[in-house]
Order: sequence, then structure tokens, then C-alpha cells
Amino acid sequence: MKPNSTICEVLFAFLSRLLKFLRRNTFSGMLSKYSIAVTIVSVFVALTPTLVLTADEKLSNREWLESARNAKSQQIRKYMNESVEPCDDFFEFVCGNWRTHHPATAAITKTRAYNIATNMIDRNLPRLLTTEDETDTAAELNMKNFYKSCMANYPLNATVYGQQIMSIANEFFDNPAMLSYDSWPEEDEDEEEVGEEFNWLETVAHISYKYGLTTILGYKIQSDISDKDAHAIILVVDKPTMPDPYMTNIILQYFLQMDFYKAAKFHQEIFEFHQALWNIAAEIDHYSVIKIEKLIEDYANEIDLRQFFKMSYGSVPNGDIIYRPKHLQSLVHLLNKTPRQVVALFIYLHVFMEFHEIWPLTQSTLRAYCLNKIKENFPDVMSFMYYRKYNLRNAEQGVADIWQDIKMSLGLLLESRNLSWFDDETRESALEKWHWVQMLVPSFQDGTLAELYDGLVITSHANYVENLKSLKTFRAARNRALLNQAPSMDQHLTMSTPVYSLVGNAILLPVTVLHTPYFYAKHYPLVLKMSRLGVVLGHEILHGFSGGGRHFDRLGQYNGQGNDDLEKVYQERNECLQEQYRNHTFGGNALFLGDQDENEADIGGILLALHTYRRWREDKRRTQAELDLETLPALNYTTDQLFFIYYGQTWCADTYEPLRSMIVQNDNHAPDELRVYVPLTNFREFSEAFQCPLGSKMNPLKKCGTY
Repeated sequence: MKPNSTICEVLFAFLSRLLKFLRRNTFSGMLSKYSIAVTIVSVFVALTPTLVLTADEKLSNREWLESARNAKSQQIRKYMNESVEPCDDFFEFVCGNWRTHHPATAAITKTRAYNIATNMIDRNLPRLLTTEDETDTAAELNMKNFYKSCMANYPLNATVYGQQIMSIANEFFDNPAMLSYDSWPEEDEDEEEVGEEFNWLETVAHISYKYGLTTILGYKIQSDISDKDAHAIILVVDKPTMPDPYMTNIILQYFLQMDFYKAAKFHQEIFEFHQALWNIAAEIDHYSVIKIEKLIEDYANEIDLRQFFKMSYGSVPNGDIIYRPKHLQSLVHLLNKTPRQVVALFIYLHVFMEFHEIWPLTQSTLRAYCLNKIKENFPDVMSFMYYRKYNLRNAEQGVADIWQDIKMSLGLLLESRNLSWFDDETRESALEKWHWVQMLVPSFQDGTLAELYDGLVITSHANYVENLKSLKTFRAARNRALLNQAPSMDQHLTMSTPVYSLVGNAILLPVTVLHTPYFYAKHYPLVLKMSRLGVVLGHEILHGFSGGGRHFDRLGQYNGQGNDDLEKVYQERNECLQEQYRNHTFGGNALFLGDQDENEADIGGILLALHTYRRWREDKRRTQAELDLETLPALNYTTDQLFFIYYGQTWCADTYEPLRSMIVQNDNHAPDELRVYVPLTNFREFSEAFQCPLGSKMNPLKKCGTY
């Protein structure tokens, strides 16, 4: 329901006068202008007619509403295992039957409620992608042609496809046959010229320039934290994903024609090199800023960085570069002791695996696969097309209402004295940033895509591999050009989840969130909206106020470290969370314990959403009829319990057992089930809701009070 316009006009007139009065009478300087802003927005939210579903807004078809509520109850209960005590194993309690309905297998290695939800738009996409319209832009036609070439890979001719991928990997080796030789002499040996033409640095630079792939050593171009209107170049040691042992053996034995014993020998050496490289990239080391020419000079006797930049970037960039000294020195040491043939094989495998894809065996599963490729490679074009075709403005407004409530809860938290470690300057700065933070739905209706995709040619008659090569080549060139451009928030867009952009101090909300009842449906009880959409939005907004994001101001400009006392508090809280997660393993592996930004945001997101919901529920204007609609039929749980149950089911998942260790290594988020366990153990409200005794698994003696 929209507020009556006359009421709003009177209300805004009153608030304008109130603002002028408060500015003149700031209670001896105790109220800042941002404190006044929080006060005024609170008054407006309280007095404005609520925009969520209330008894006064009941849907005309009461029977339909009851049917929808019953269906939601059944869906929630479907995945629960209510024979388990929630205080003993809450993930099993809320998601115990998930694997019964969505088991992970060798073919489908992971099933996730979150991914299934964001893929709900897939039911409409095939029709949009296979129907050409006279209003289609060039970018849309490229996207549709890419999809068609992907779908044309059924049935897959595995032999032809393998040869296509092998030809790409062969591009970077003058004599690919040398990779299969029994051994190579070292560079200072004159017995033979086997492998003489191989130079690892020039090879990875060539790969980087042509396809934008980082192999062993590369660079990233991203927003400059010291200048929000510029990009910076960062030299990085590659942190490669764990190679698939099965595919490695196929490449070595079938494509490179090694016998079983030789393949086994090199497989082990490649794995050891991969592990050493991964350990270097994962090693804690501080970034340093140095002039590029000085870096080249410092390492002149160890690695030819001048040649690397000329070949990978096209020239030696001017100005500064960011790098990790320990990482670079360790890489030089690793390459000096690793046989060149092993390095060459690692590079060959890396390129092969970057292009090689495991294709589905049926046409129906191929459709889902190709749709994911579209969302991965064309998130901006798909957003433009989907928003335009389905007119998502109404859904956007409903989500915006939830956002405003979550933002208000953060403002009240920042204004409160609960954050006792905040000094006045820190609080004022945080409130200023809060005032400017916004939520945006990148729909690209302004025509920017034409310029962004100018020069890309994807044709419907070309095969998928050729189109993929064209796309990677185009993206590599576009990435190099970023160094001379101002950053854009849209470059962080993903179709799978909202993201917080430091550059714009804004949350980017993909269209997938607007068009799925997993996150939002108008007829849902508010407790469900808050425990899922509210938590996700709370998580993202807190990336701007905790972790690394707290060092950026309202305009996305880096403002340095906080004062020593404040940094000490953050460090203590980081260590507390590290200790909590250290007590858990996943797939038999300990979790990677780096910074706790994501885990901290999980806890904060729950807190903001819970406080927002309770503020609504406890409003004196709330009627019993409204409160009755907050519970669900056949689910005998309180609204607080429903909040935590529905939050927990956000992360229902099953992972194929042999691949669980890879998730720990390749994701900076905690595994899904631990995103349920660990954050909730820190909430007194959770323990009270389920009456968990102190000392139980879900109510440990020690808690991390992040906020």
C-alpha cells in the first residue's frame, strides 16, 4: 500500500521544520547532523503506513492466500529432520532431508538451495535466448549466439571437442611433442636442445595477453584504494584450483600419449608443484607499493619482469604496482628448483582445463548448463534483457522497502552505545557513510552496454570453442584497457548473489533476486522475508562497515587504518571467530583461517534482520490479525523459531564427499552447513528461542559478540 499523498506532504513539511529546529538546537553539540538523520528517518518509518503485507492489505482471494501459506509450510517441513534436537545439530534439524530430495552425485557434485533459487529464472531464459526480436541490441544478439553455439554441442563429439581444446593448449608450445619426452636437460646443459625453446615466463605472458588467464604469475587490474577514480595494477601469484586427477591422467595419457608409468610419475610431480604454488599464494604476506621500474630493477637477476609486462600487457605500465614481496621471492625459489618440464606440463594442463568443460549427457541438462554459461559470461546483458522483458519495477519496490528497514536498523545500531568501542570520530564517520549507502539494481537501461561490448563478434554458425576463444580474447583486451579508466560498480555484478561495491558504497542487487520467491514474495510473512532477504542485505551492507570495508569512506575512498584501540578490538573479534571455526572441519579438512570478513558479515546480517523484524513485531500499532499471519499453518513454531529455521534453510546443501576438501581450499566463504552452525551459536536470541541449555553445541559458553 502506498502512503496517502496528502499525509506524506504534511509529514514531510513537519519533518522539515523539525530538522531546522534540531540544527539550531543540537543539545550542546551532542547530536550530529547524521544523528538527526537517523532520528528523522526513524520518525518517518514509524509514522508512514507500513509497506509490508498487513491485515488492511489482505489479498482479495483469501483462499489463494491460505493455499499459498500451506504450500510454504509444506516446503519448509519437507527439508527438516524434526527427529533431531535443534540444540544438538541445527543444520541437520533444518536441512536433514535436503539430501534425500537433492542428493549430490559424481555427475552433480553439489546441490544448494541458494543456487536452485537463483536459477529459477532459467524457466524463462531459454525462450528469451532463442527468440530474436527487432529491438534486440548488438550485445543481446552476441549473447543469444553464444547460447545457440553452446546448445549446438549436443550430441557432443568428444574426439573433435578434445582436439579443439588440445589445439588451444598447443598454441603456446613450438613443439608440443617435447612435453612427452622422458626428461629435459637443465638450461645450463649442452647435451641436447630438448626444451630449449621453452621459457615459462614468456609462455604465461603470452597466455595472459591472448586469453586473460593467470598461470603461475599474472596481474589483476582493480579499483585503486588510494584513488577511487582510478585503477591499480597488482602482481599476483596464481592460486590454482585443485586439478582433477581423472582429467589430468586423460590429458597426459591420451592427448600427450604418455604411457601409464610416465604419466603417473609426472602426475605426482605436477601435483607437488601445484600444492607448492597454492601454499605460496595462500601465505600471509602484506602488500607493498613500488614503482614498476624499481620492481623490474630489483628482480633483474632473477626474473625478467620487463619482458613479462611487454608480452602480457603490451608495454610496461607507468607508475606504481602493488605486490607481495614474500610471494614473489618464494615463487622465484620454487621455479628455480622445479624441473622445467614439470612447469611446462603444469602450464599445458592449466590452459587445457581452463577451456575444457564437462558437458552434460542429455539435452535437458545441457540447457541448464548453457544457461549458467550465459549468466557467468553475460550478467550485464542478461540483466538488461530480463529487466526490460519482465518489467520488474514492482518487485524492485518491494525489495527496496525491506532494504530501507535493514538500513534503518544499521543506523540505529551505529547511533546506539552498544558499539562501546566506537569513539566519537569513528561513529560520526560511520554514520556519514551509512547516510550515503544505497541499493541498486543494475538493469543497464541507459544504453551503456553498446559501448561496453563494442567490437565483440559472436556468431551463430561458429562452434562453441571458437566463440569462447573470441569472448576470452575480447575480455582480455577490455581488462587491459581498465588501467586507464575510472572504476565502475557494474564490473562487480554477479547473477548469483547481491554484492557490496566499495567504489560506489552500494549494494548491487541482481535481477535473479527480484524474480524468485526464494528471497521475496509479497504474500510471505515478514518473518520469512527478513530471515532470508533481510539477512542477505544485512550481510552485504556490513561489508562496508566491518572487515576491510571499514577503511573506506562514503565515496569509496580509502581512509587508512583506524586508531590503534579500534584496530585492537577488531583483531580480538577476528581471533575469536577464527577460534570458533577452527573447531570445525569439512570433508576432513580444517578451514582456511584468513580474515573473518565473510563470517563477521554473516553474524551481523542475522543481527540486523532479527532486530528489524522484532522492531516491526513489537510496534504498538501492530494488530493481532497481522501477527496471526506471521505464523504458518501446520508448523508449530514461534516467529523467532521460524526466523532461525528459515535462515538455516537458506544454506541447505549437499556436496559430493570426494570433493568436500576442494571447497575448503577454493572458497573464502565457510561451507554452507557451517554458515548455519557457527553464526547462530553467538546469538542469545537463538538459544532462548529453542531453549538450548548453556554448554550445548548450539549454546557454547564462549561467544563472539561481533556487534
